Amino acid sequence: MKWIVIEGTDGSGKNTIAEWIRDQYTSKGSTVAMFIHPSERLMGKCMKSCLQGKGVKYHLSVFFFILDLLTSLSKMKRCKADVIIFIRYFMSAAYLPPKLVKPCYRFLTKLFPIPDKLLFIDVDPKTAMDRIHKRNEEWEMFETEESISDIRKKMMSISEGWDIVDNGLDMETTYKQLEKLMDMWEFQRILVKR
Repeated sequence: MKWIVIEGTDGSGKNTIAEWIRDQYTSKGSTVAMFIHPSERLMGKCMKSCLQGKGVKYHLSVFFFILDLLTSLSKMKRCKADVIIFIRYFMSAAYLPPKLVKPCYRFLTKLFPIPDKLLFIDVDPKTAMDRIHKRNEEWEMFETEESISDIRKKMMSISEGWDIVDNGLDMETTYKQLEKLMDMWEFQRILVKR
């Protein structure tokens, strides 16, 4: 089983990228399971509800996010897919206040299992906001250009060891970056087997 985590700010295109990667693997005969966070399960819905409010609700969202992740990890253990894709995992520590980001990220990387591949989808805040506007969904508290800019900086500060794809360009360019990256992953897998 190969386990890939995809992270990025709101509006970065995580779901679109995950679907493209899923399609690449399924076209080669692999089975793929995707876990999106927040999920549509109860804990994910509670987290989303908290993010649409302010104050104490924000702190509750962290609790619900961790429960949602734990549920996905439990389901992943029983999953028979060849490839598992998580959208959002421990880089979500970047949504915390600046002083807590690095310690919380380190804590989460010790608490939770480490995936095989870590993929950070980068996009400039203006492009992210344009995409959020087009989604036509209820807004969450971090979906402002200023918040996205701040969260992006915090994510970059903890992205050491992550593969980074610039998704602020046209989709063809993004897909070419992803193809090269996936070729590199396959090459690394072959080297490890030897």
